[in-house]
Amino acid sequence: MSGSGYCVPSMSWAQIDDMTENLRRKYDLLSTAYFPVVEVLEMIMSSQYRLFDIEIVSENKMRGEYATTTQDGRLLKIREDVYHKAYNGEGRARFTLAHEMGHLTLHCCGVEVFALSSGEHVPPYRHSEKQADYFAASLLMPKKFFSFEDNTSTVQHRHGVSAEAARIRLAYLRSKGFLKPPSRGSLI
Repeated sequence: MSGSGYCVPSMSWAQIDDMTENLRRKYDLLSTAYFPVVEVLEMIMSSQYRLFDIEIVSENKMRGEYATTTQDGRLLKIREDVYHKAYNGEGRARFTLAHEMGHLTLHCCGVEVFALSSGEHVPPYRHSEKQADYFAASLLMPKKFFSFEDNTSTVQHRHGVSAEAARIRLAYLRSKGFLKPPSRGSLI
């Protein structure tokens, strides 16, 4: 899926958190901070379960796009340089593939979607790109691994994401009250 996005059925961030946790559980990765996105997409979801095909495409054939998912969920196209970067652990590329995994999980196979025209606004919980971004963040950086002491660098290294993704996830979790300072015991 590409372009300005699609209007999709409403989904709360808590529902997406549950979906990413279930996906991690399915592949026995609940206690693993670093999610092996390339391996899960390629070896398990595509090869073992044959849920979709993956096509690696040259950079000149995918100008302006890093990866795309067909609306029917049968094909994931990944730009060759992005695939190699993700395979080598580069955070931005890993997020891109997790984002596409979000589209495959949330927006394909019978989900009614409506193309958005340029500049058209829908709430984040109904916007395909916002949902896929949240899915990627939740999948790669589950809140259960975070603590109040975390900073951008620790999150970036622990989860194999870019500094920007780590910063945004930390800000979100703090704003929602998930990262609170440890309580001090009373001195009575």
